[in-house]
Amino acid sequence: MAALVAQLLLFGCTESPVESDTDQIFIPPPEADWEPEELQDHIDEGLAYGLPNPSTFLQHYMELYEAGATDACPGTDYNFNSPDVGGAGCTTDDGYFFEGVVEYSEQEDQWALHADFRIIAPDDHHLSGAGNIGLTNSEESARASIYGSFFEDPSTDWLSANPSSLLQIEKRNNESGTLLYGGYTIDGRSFYFENVWLDTTRCDQPIGVVQVRDPNGGWFSVYSEESCPSCPTVTYGGTEIDSVCPDFSILHDLVSAVLSP
Repeated sequence: MAALVAQLLLFGCTESPVESDTDQIFIPPPEADWEPEELQDHIDEGLAYGLPNPSTFLQHYMELYEAGATDACPGTDYNFNSPDVGGAGCTTDDGYFFEGVVEYSEQEDQWALHADFRIIAPDDHHLSGAGNIGLTNSEESARASIYGSFFEDPSTDWLSANPSSLLQIEKRNNESGTLLYGGYTIDGRSFYFENVWLDTTRCDQPIGVVQVRDPNGGWFSVYSEESCPSCPTVTYGGTEIDSVCPDFSILHDLVSAVLSP
């Protein structure tokens, strides 16, 4: 109500300054830094890391926790639940430093990790994360989620590439396909999946919209319809590009690797 009164006082009874849809201003995206013919190379380089995988991060976290954790620092059962860890962190007698908050829970067919932490080993091995990750694998469905930013140094997989993710993968076991939605940035490359359906019994390519961010801030959008065209439609800033035919078929294997660790 207060907002309505404020608007009446500000504008009075005058007509809206916007007279028609023709007054709307379209701001085109910046000119692409990548040439269209380079798009597949950048797609391949980004996907070479695989999709952000919650099970990989959990494994690395548990290994480092088991190597250095004590009941007093940072706690027990893969949690940071000791009073000593506090806000400033704690250091064990063996030289492992733990800081932050971690809550880990596990049931018969699922686990979840809620965290904002870092661990530094005596050899300067560094692992940190801020976000929520989890995996469910039941008779009815499988679901993986990874939300947040995670990093490890040294590392030989995707954790070395400064990943930031808001990604979810879902599969019902009575269906042949898998749903992929959300996005992530890794090694400076950003992907966004708009309710992408992956089903090799229907199409080699993902069905839906996959977007790839150009370094200048615009997005290449790749549209593949249920008719499963031999070459998907590609646009940049709403303008169709006929000269490229991106291949995302590797996503089938990448999604399977996440859901079946």
